Amino acid sequence: ERAVRGRNNASQRSLRIEVLEKRELLAVLSDSTLVGGVTQSSAKVFVRTDEAAQVSIDFSTDTSFSSFVSTGVQATTADTDFTRILQINALQPETKYYYRVWVDSAAQQTSEFPSLTTFPTVGDNGAFSFAIVSDVTGPRFSDVPAPVYQRVAEESPAFVLQIGDFDHRNPRRLDVMRKM
Repeated sequence: ERAVRGRNNASQRSLRIEVLEKRELLAVLSDSTLVGGVTQSSAKVFVRTDEAAQVSIDFSTDTSFSSFVSTGVQATTADTDFTRILQINALQPETKYYYRVWVDSAAQQTSEFPSLTTFPTVGDNGAFSFAIVSDVTGPRFSDVPAPVYQRVAEESPAFVLQIGDFDHRNPRRLDVMRKM
């Protein structure tokens, strides 16, 4: 992993944008990001694109991203189902970080950035809450994907343990499965 600080990679992004402008359509995120593996100084973010792409993520303590740390650029490919887990290191303990995902040099968020909070330093005491969810979607909720997550978000837990299946709708057609 190569962390890039500040705006050192702006010229690299400009060059990639020029190359990508020749394509008719840029790749985009096909699903929401999923954060995991959070520690006092690192985190992992799962991304999935709709086609092969170059992805990276910027992390900042402020939503203006006037100063940020970036993951290195990595590729999503058909061999990996267009997915990638990007890791960021050198984060500060007990700090809220906003992040923005770049896909083929195009920012996927421009406001209301998702965020994560790193854990306290190992050995420090602290109060927190967490949620445990399992089997979050079934036939009763076929038109509302995973309604439990709205309730969990309202509680603002420090983390969520997903201990069971995400979905039990059991589609019988490939197009429906892909949409799920």
